Amino acid sequence: PVKPLSGGLTNQCFLLEDCNNRYALRLFADNSDELGINRTAEKTISLLAAHAGVAPRLMYSSASEHYSVSHFQEGVTLECSNKSQHQKIEAAAILIRQVHDIDCQHHVIPTLNILDKAEYYWSVIGQYKEHPESINALNYRAPLQKYFKQNHIATSRQTLCHNDTIINNFISSSKGTFLIDWEYASLGTPLFDLAIFITSEQLNSQEESRFLAAYGDKSLSTTELNSVKNEVIYLEWLWWVIQSHRLESPSFKIQSLEQRLLALLSSTH
Repeated sequence: PVKPLSGGLTNQCFLLEDCNNRYALRLFADNSDELGINRTAEKTISLLAAHAGVAPRLMYSSASEHYSVSHFQEGVTLECSNKSQHQKIEAAAILIRQVHDIDCQHHVIPTLNILDKAEYYWSVIGQYKEHPESINALNYRAPLQKYFKQNHIATSRQTLCHNDTIINNFISSSKGTFLIDWEYASLGTPLFDLAIFITSEQLNSQEESRFLAAYGDKSLSTTELNSVKNEVIYLEWLWWVIQSHRLESPSFKIQSLEQRLLALLSSTH
């Protein structure tokens, strides 16, 4: 039997059951290119992550056939688990650190350049210039690009990154915690994964300190992390603008992120 799985905003996902085996089938979104998704890189990284024990085992993936099949990871999202908030934060931090420690030097994996990604997203938004959200967003293209170019802090350390570390991509099970949905993964600054979790979960200062302590890298720069947090908000806003002509009622999300970006611009005057 085949059953639809809920939760994803980009791909269609289904549960496949065959005798005693259960698999997750993902039908890739037809706008994967617009979102900058590299399916070849996703396959390489998914195999590495599964080998490292931080992701479900990938069974098959074909960019040309637009689908993948992986072992279905039993469990619940970390958000829905019976762990306390502190335990959820620590579990996420520990798993993210395990991802960043994966050795991938012998594999060809693209690197996320945040400014280049933003420019690419703007080029896509420009293709939908008649859409209301695109019309509004394009008014801020020049000042936002200028702001982030001026305030970008280049970081030297590069690791394997998941790049979509929202809490619903963490699966908690009796065998441990796993990350799913590796389609945005790449090489890049490890601060990006940390910043995504902190901003998406809206951690307060105490929770953020606990999260970073569990991650276990005392050399992290608070200044750099705060800069990357802003870049995460920027890319997320651009992503939602691109998706606004496909998804139902994303305006509240776009407006919330937009207000945070406008506050950044205002702070420079």
